[in-house]
Amino acid sequence: MINSAPARPRHRRAALMAGAFAIGLSLVGVSPAHAAPALESVTLTLSPTTVGIGDSVVASATLVATTDVFAYEVTFSFNDDIFAYVEDSATGPDGGFDAVTEGPGTVTLTHTRLGTSPALSGDIALSAEFVAVGDGETSIDIPLVTLVDTENASTPVTEAASADVLVEADEVAPSPSPSPSTSPSALPEDGGPLAFTGSTMGGSIAIIVLAALAALALGVVLVRRRIASTR
Repeated sequence: MINSAPARPRHRRAALMAGAFAIGLSLVGVSPAHAAPALESVTLTLSPTTVGIGDSVVASATLVATTDVFAYEVTFSFNDDIFAYVEDSATGPDGGFDAVTEGPGTVTLTHTRLGTSPALSGDIALSAEFVAVGDGETSIDIPLVTLVDTENASTPVTEAASADVLVEADEVAPSPSPSPSTSPSALPEDGGPLAFTGSTMGGSIAIIVLAALAALALGVVLVRRRIASTR
C-alpha cells in the first residue's frame, strides 16, 4: 500500500504559490501609472580615431542619467566593408543577462536584469570592439536605443549618437630602382690595354736596333782579338 501522506505538503505549497501570484497580479492591477524609463542623452566615443587595416577600435557608449531601466537594447551600425565586430568583445553593467545579435553592418547589445534585481539608474556604460578590414573615412553610429522598465514599458531613442573614424590604407613600399649597370672602360681603338701606342712602338724599335748594333760591335771586337792571337 502506497503512503499518500507526503503529498499534502506539496499541495499546500502549490496553493500558497498560486495565492501569492494572484496577489501580485492584483497589486499590479491597482498600481498607479508611472513614467516610462528615460535617459538624458547617449554619448559615443571611439578609441583610437585613426587606425590602419587590421587594427581595432573600441566604441564606448554611455546612457546618461537613466531612470528605471530593467533592460535595454543598444544597436551599433557600421560600414561592414571597413569594419567587422570582434566576437565576445561586448561589455555592459555587472549582473543580469547579456546577449549580442549580429546583422549586416549592425550589432545589438541586449542586457536585462534577472528576477527581483533592482532596475538600473544613473549612467550605464557599455562598449563593443571593431576591427578594420578596409580603408576609408567612415563612422560608427548608434541608430537605436530601447529602454524597458520593470512594468515592461519601453522607450525608444533613435539617432542616438555617432562618431567618425579614419582607417588609413596600407602604405605600398616603393619598388627598388634598378642599380645602374657598370659599363666597361673604353678600350683603345688599336686593340685594348695591351696594345702599344705609336710612340711606344717607335721607342721599342729603337731599343731593339741599338741592342743589335751593340751585339754586332761586340762580335767585331771578338773577331779581331781572335785574329790577332793567331798571328
